[in-house]
Amino acid sequence: MKAADRPFRHAIGNRGCKAARRAMLVATLLLGGAGLALAAAGDVPLPPGPKPDAAWMARLRQDDGRKVYRGEELETIGMPCGGVAAGQLYVRGDGTLAYWWIFNNTTNTGPGSKCYRTYRPPSPLDQGFAVWVESGDGQRASRRLSRDDFDAIEFVGEYPIAEIRYRAKEKPALPVEVDLEVFSPFIPLNAKDSALPVTVMRFAVRNTSAGPVKAHLSGWLQNGVLLHEAGRYGDRVSSRNRAAKREGLTAVVLDAVEKDSAEPPAQRRETVFEDFEDGLGERWTVTGDAGAAAPPAGKSPRQQPMGGWHGKRFINTFQPNDEPQCTLTSKPFTVTEPFIVFLIGGGGHEGATCMNLVVDGKVVRTATGRNDERLALCLWKVQEFKGKEARLEIVDKHSGPWGHVNVDWIRFTNFVPGPAAPPPAEHPGWGDMCLAVLDAGAAAGTVTGPDDVFAPEESLTYSLGEKRPGAVTAAVPL
Repeated sequence: MKAADRPFRHAIGNRGCKAARRAMLVATLLLGGAGLALAAAGDVPLPPGPKPDAAWMARLRQDDGRKVYRGEELETIGMPCGGVAAGQLYVRGDGTLAYWWIFNNTTNTGPGSKCYRTYRPPSPLDQGFAVWVESGDGQRASRRLSRDDFDAIEFVGEYPIAEIRYRAKEKPALPVEVDLEVFSPFIPLNAKDSALPVTVMRFAVRNTSAGPVKAHLSGWLQNGVLLHEAGRYGDRVSSRNRAAKREGLTAVVLDAVEKDSAEPPAQRRETVFEDFEDGLGERWTVTGDAGAAAPPAGKSPRQQPMGGWHGKRFINTFQPNDEPQCTLTSKPFTVTEPFIVFLIGGGGHEGATCMNLVVDGKVVRTATGRNDERLALCLWKVQEFKGKEARLEIVDKHSGPWGHVNVDWIRFTNFVPGPAAPPPAEHPGWGDMCLAVLDAGAAAGTVTGPDDVFAPEESLTYSLGEKRPGAVTAAVPL
């Protein structure tokens, strides 16, 4: 099976990921390998029964026997690199970090989810590292330490340590080589230190030129505290980045602060765009089978039990079964609120049983059912499209099993729907995060522009959820 065909799996030891399977194997060997090696050398008597293969034992002691992942194999790698029971964080094949399940936001990865598909582990945060080099003749070059700027990266995943070697083949090279080790303090028989919520990234920068250079290593990290709660807490909480200095350490601390309680809360706004209670009228254009698009009062006679819709009518393209196909396109509207919320159920076929938001002729948001007739709440963040003209598309282009879609109660709002929000400090995503470098002479601040402009600032407070990554940078002559 090619690497591009292998699904990324979220837990070490699952059969669907060769990299994860090897990681678990090597972790076992790290714990028991010393005894095996001694026994093979004759220092310790071997137990009764079958003996380890001599060639296999020899390979354990050879560095050139390590599995090195390259090219397309890097795309689906996700090796755990967070403290035990401290949430979950993954290092990808190019050394960047993914998922960030450290905010009590773990999602189910069971049947029907992405864990059975081939994909690059996503990251909700803007995070990364870069190196830039000044040569003695005044020349300056910079590269991001990721697949963006290096096309011959090598990855060795032997849990709990991942090694990443940044190499260039076709892309311009630097006068230095950079290697990275990523790990958390996984210490057998020491549960307390193994549970520290920390990931260590140890860089080695090697001068490969004929003259001296000055290398600068920079890292940035977006503030993830209450990152997805702007709708509930945006009027009460601000994000904050703070520079901090300790003996032998420079850091940027990312957290959130409550605003002045005297500030009046924002007024809740909600506009019902469509509830289908009086049919489609002239608000929607139907292509395909018009009968499949008629809003019924309840489910079709041959349909499984349903629930979750609002009012009496909703879109249900199971009319009279999964065979008919149709597309409903709404009249244009202007995006005025930061959120669009709606109810959706039916088939889980991406692009075929879905509802789309179309802006400037492109699908910018999409949602499907979950192969479940029950309509569930779905939310799109659309702040970036505010003031633009948009349309909605309800699409049924599938005639096989679960070849239909259910949609109802489409609303535009400035608040995330749900129960009343608890005080910010009681939210499970409240807390802080920190990016630190073990160098008291380094600088800490905030990335302030699209071109990674770095501003050393003592403290910066800004709107909750706004993308203003904290950053640290350190320099070393080589």
